[in-house]
Amino acid sequence: MRIELGTVALEVEDHGEGVPLVLLHGFPLSAEIWTPVRPALEQAARLVTPDLRGFGSSDKPAGDYGMETLADDVVRLADRLGIEHFVLGGHSMGGYVALRLAAGHPGRLAGLVVVASRAGADSPEGRLRRDAAIERIRRGEAAAFLDEFVPNLVGPSTRQRAPRLLAELRALA
Repeated sequence: MRIELGTVALEVEDHGEGVPLVLLHGFPLSAEIWTPVRPALEQAARLVTPDLRGFGSSDKPAGDYGMETLADDVVRLADRLGIEHFVLGGHSMGGYVALRLAAGHPGRLAGLVVVASRAGADSPEGRLRRDAAIERIRRGEAAAFLDEFVPNLVGPSTRQRAPRLLAELRALA
């Protein structure tokens, strides 16, 4: 379903009953990454999985949006869905968003799960790589960027044993 948040509309899956669990995807993916675990989680929780602003089927407004903006979107989404307290999980970039939300709105969280992410800022080298990637995408080289970036989302054994997973991730990205 599409949820209007005033400045942006997010595409959101909201199913199941119980403790609200909001899961945030990583860059450059969408909430579809939660599809394999969705049936099990929906048996135990109210599972909310948004496509973050700029990803998947959510709005992609012009301009930059940092972790603070994405975290604010998640808080406004929870408000729109009538969820006061929730467990928040984030994968990779979604973990950065989750940590930002936890820092700014700790009273909203009943729990926090961070997967394949970190709390620290990028190193200077990491920041240069990120800036170069952003510039490359702005120059219209998004497809080439993804062709190089997506294989690094999985380890060598996964690339070898499950190449279909790499194709699925590339399609999501």
